[in-house]
Amino acid sequence: MRSAVDDRNKVAASVNGRPFISYLLDRLDSSGFQEVIICSGHKGDDLLERMGNCYKRLKLTYSKEPTALGTAGALRFAEHLISSEEALILNGDSYCDIELDKLIDYHRAKKNAATLVAVWVPDTGRYGAVKIDNGEKIIAFSEKRGVGHPGYVNAGIYIIKKAFFGSIPEGRPVSLEREIFPQWISQGLAVFRHNGGFIDIGTPESYAEAQSYLTELGEDAMAGQVNTK
Repeated sequence: MRSAVDDRNKVAASVNGRPFISYLLDRLDSSGFQEVIICSGHKGDDLLERMGNCYKRLKLTYSKEPTALGTAGALRFAEHLISSEEALILNGDSYCDIELDKLIDYHRAKKNAATLVAVWVPDTGRYGAVKIDNGEKIIAFSEKRGVGHPGYVNAGIYIIKKAFFGSIPEGRPVSLEREIFPQWISQGLAVFRHNGGFIDIGTPESYAEAQSYLTELGEDAMAGQVNTK
């Protein structure tokens, strides 16, 4: 990925002249969210300089870990900034065209403690498949393989009750996908299936694909007027 976007955070990588994260913020803004906590990781100051403290109607708050804490460790570190009883979590390097209001309605109607979005892809090999039972609960995550089969993968979108964050160890790197979710399966990790668009920028190839994918979605290339230089 570094060869494609130099050494900047992937969330700040330029896609059609805009930081990738601005596409995610557009979705949150249009869905009525008011505040976003950005787990900025390394080079958080650079991201703050690029994005500022607000974007459209969104207030942006930054949580910068002193050392890399992994996807789950970053959430635990930012827990004190979350004022609501539950939080919508988005990976900063992927985009899914899911309707967020429908996801939230589903999560609350089912009274889930945690809901993961699984998106259908033609080849699960690069991601690892999500195995789902008939009751819309996740039963397993398969390892990444060179070549996979059609199926559901983790879309990098979750709704999690704040109370669940307490089960994440503090002070060390922790992976949400490899350590925490397998533990939560026994407690009933729910899934919301999505059969729609999905793109990530985790490799130089997928980063290049994101340029045309987000253009095809009709996203406004001038929205936000965020500096990517």
